[in-house]
Amino acid sequence: MSSIDIDKEKTFSNALKIAVSSCFGFSFQVFDFTAYIFASTLFAKFFFPSSNPETSLLLSFATVSLTFVSRPIGGIFFGHFGDRIGRKGVWFLALIGIGLVTILMGFLPTYQQVGVIATVALITLRLLQGFFISGEQAGGWILTEENSPSKWRGLFGSVVGIGAGLSQVLLSIAIFLASALAPGSQFALIGWRIIFWFGAIPFFITLIIRWKVSESVEWKTKAAPKVEKIPLLTALRNKSNTKFFLIMIVAWFAVNFFTFGSITFLPSFLKLYTPNSPNAIATIVLIASLGVMVGAPIWGYLSDKWKSRRTFLTLAFLTNAILLYPLIFIFNLGMVGISLLAGIALGFFSPMMMSVLPAWITENTKTSVRYSTFAAANGIGAALGGLAPYTVVLFSATVGPVTSTAMVAISGCLVGLLVIPFSPRDRAKQELE
Repeated sequence: MSSIDIDKEKTFSNALKIAVSSCFGFSFQVFDFTAYIFASTLFAKFFFPSSNPETSLLLSFATVSLTFVSRPIGGIFFGHFGDRIGRKGVWFLALIGIGLVTILMGFLPTYQQVGVIATVALITLRLLQGFFISGEQAGGWILTEENSPSKWRGLFGSVVGIGAGLSQVLLSIAIFLASALAPGSQFALIGWRIIFWFGAIPFFITLIIRWKVSESVEWKTKAAPKVEKIPLLTALRNKSNTKFFLIMIVAWFAVNFFTFGSITFLPSFLKLYTPNSPNAIATIVLIASLGVMVGAPIWGYLSDKWKSRRTFLTLAFLTNAILLYPLIFIFNLGMVGISLLAGIALGFFSPMMMSVLPAWITENTKTSVRYSTFAAANGIGAALGGLAPYTVVLFSATVGPVTSTAMVAISGCLVGLLVIPFSPRDRAKQELE
């Protein structure tokens, strides 16, 4: 297939279809994560029984870390086969895994019914979820970027990021539905199951959209004719590739440490450290999520117009580092009106880095090893970045919630500022290798 054929296949409409499918997949991942956090307050006693309710809740929250523990393993596994047998099939399989785990969460027997088997089953599902997430997330971004016209890689990569905001909208609908179907005391008994079952709706919608997605034209022409035996090892034999792989890990850590310590932690921050009512918290979080959905494509579009993605990333980290403390301070005041404005600002600016990072990585990696390096680096970076919420809580008692939250999120930005200058020269809008 010639380069002309490649250009013909990279149409705006096809890239948009793939980006939308990736967006729904990304939203489904985040939906599962936030649904688990929310539902833990209801089902903790059913899986981690204790005479102290707080102990049960802490043990339930601790299982969240298991999702991150298995992400590097999943990244290496799916990345290997994504480079060897193709993006679409591996990506589709990862989505099925995520969907089944989410739905099965709603069918888990409780400790009171089957004893410790219930706890083991819950832990197993969380490990599996982290394993599948790495394959789905990396696959979605790679397939989107590889099928995007070169001048719009930032835009289409950022469309995937809209899923982070969409997930909160889906969770709000799920909670509303569960409240209606299991009112009052029934909500604690079966409401949390309904929330996970609701996940079947976006899951099947994503499956239908994804079934019609075409294989990566880049992989078919540049990797499929001669696949690498062990793509990740092939990439790391090259000194420059090893250097960029390490930069990717640190960059993903920086973005995840910032994200999990700010916009993702926002519901917990508002609940733990402000006097806002549940309805007020839900409204602030929803507004922030809408800010993400508006901001992500804008930043992706602007990154395509910028001369250097590396410079744009530097500006993005710097902007968020400057804004974080004032915004967290405003949230801590507990005033709904001004918190809504802060929510819009946090939601709008927080996706700046995530909107350009996938395009930047895609343009600086080779097609034959891209899935392997992307997924492995993303999995390791996310596993480390996922420590942000715990770090916030750890230091809150000594330095206060505002300083602790801002300190963690800003630290992520500062790490990003330090590593980006060491990245390779920009290849924005150039043909992929």
